[in-house]
Amino acid sequence: MAGSERLSVIMPSYARPRNIDIILSAVVACDFVSEIIVTNNNPDVPLDRFIHVCDPRIRIVHQPRRTPASIRFDLSLTASEPWIVAIDDDVFPSARQLRVLFERLLAAPHAVHGFGGEVWGNPPSAANYRSVLRPRGTVAVGTLIWAFAYT
Repeated sequence: MAGSERLSVIMPSYARPRNIDIILSAVVACDFVSEIIVTNNNPDVPLDRFIHVCDPRIRIVHQPRRTPASIRFDLSLTASEPWIVAIDDDVFPSARQLRVLFERLLAAPHAVHGFGGEVWGNPPSAANYRSVLRPRGTVAVGTLIWAFAYT
């Protein structure tokens, strides 16, 4: 990874505030992240009560009304870095996964990069988008990740 390149992370949160600390724990472990913008897209949820990770790179933006996740693109205009990774509040990347994602973005900046996972049924062809969003009952999940990087 290029030594001076840094990354901004944008994390929209809507209905899963309990996930934010888990995600932030991985992001703050990344020394190449210069800022983390968490946007509370649902003012009915007191997001501050759920955030216990303390790091000066974290900035919380409270939206005045319910806002779609696409607000991440507006917020990217305020980011301090030209390199951006967006992570939804139901995505749990490791610090290593974020590093690899950033390295690939730096190696090929002309392309959008990301990684994802599916909750697979039995047989594997039974996977579908709905099962990723709201699995019912007990589901074995090896990877449940949706994140992308862009400039």
